[in-house]
Amino acid sequence: MTLLDHFRRMARNNAWSNYRLLGACAKLSASEFAARRVGFFPSLSHTLNHLLTVDWFYLDALEGRRRGYAVFDPEIPHPDLPGLAAAQATTDRRLIAFCDGLAERDLDATVELLRPEPVPPETIAAVLAHLFVHQIHHRGQAHAMLSGTGVAPPQLDEFFLVGDARLREADLRALAIVDPVTDLRDIDVRLRDGRHVIVRAVREQDKDRFQDAVRSLSAQSSYYRFFSPMRELSPKLLERATHPEPERELQLVAVTGEGALEKIIGGARYVAISGKRDCEFSIAIVDEWQGFGLARPLLASLIELARARGFERMDGYILATNVRMLALAKRLGFDDLPSEEGPTVRLVRRDLRGRGNRD
Repeated sequence: MTLLDHFRRMARNNAWSNYRLLGACAKLSASEFAARRVGFFPSLSHTLNHLLTVDWFYLDALEGRRRGYAVFDPEIPHPDLPGLAAAQATTDRRLIAFCDGLAERDLDATVELLRPEPVPPETIAAVLAHLFVHQIHHRGQAHAMLSGTGVAPPQLDEFFLVGDARLREADLRALAIVDPVTDLRDIDVRLRDGRHVIVRAVREQDKDRFQDAVRSLSAQSSYYRFFSPMRELSPKLLERATHPEPERELQLVAVTGEGALEKIIGGARYVAISGKRDCEFSIAIVDEWQGFGLARPLLASLIELARARGFERMDGYILATNVRMLALAKRLGFDDLPSEEGPTVRLVRRDLRGRGNRD
């Protein structure tokens, strides 16, 4: 994960955390929200308005505007919670959009912070890091204040682990935010002949399409994928293929067509190796779509997603006669090794702790 990747995740974490915290505060009466409490600022209303206006100050600088301290007038722009929540959600979207629009090289660019007294310019990376720390700092104070009311403070530390995905799923759906840890945005892949296909995560409604793809494999392609002449998946295997465990598995599919005409034409999968930070991959392409450059983006996407989820090594078992797959694995940085299965099966292995391909 790069520093920019981290900032993009932090921007989404910020939006999610604010949504949870302000949602909890919405259960308070207006007088409870404005009541004096022990903290750096004297109320929940004051604390959360400060969080908003400081967001405005740093975003103003990052976006190249020049309002400076004018953003702090008035000090409490939204004493009412509905107005505050709406303004914070809009600001959170601005921050996500800003981070998404950056390139890695932009992080070293400098910005001017218009304070009452002149201050040195700061890098974009430093301003973002400071802003995220500031947000966490004051949300923690608001969290503590909320614990002194009859409303339970929300959990705010369930964002970055794959195993916590189900705990944040509903909130992220409500925010229309793609989970940066577990979800894959659809990838448009242009093949060598100019055709376009979409690479995406498998969905529950893909069962029939997935089975059709397996049935369409030739005897050789089926043998290359399953090491046996499998004509279709059993109900148990089909269920597992279309319902991967988020902590252990990922199934990507390549699709063409839309709606009722959508077909799965290829897939790549990894499964965690028990007791290790390693995973094992497999891949298959429907015969009529082989030779057009689809296997590479499928496997490359799988590698990046496995790395992002903290896996340290990826293995694959490939028949020695599958020379095209062995060549692709080598281009993508895998070492070709003997396997315990004997001379007919090769073990390909890649360290995921580095970045980039070797070709």
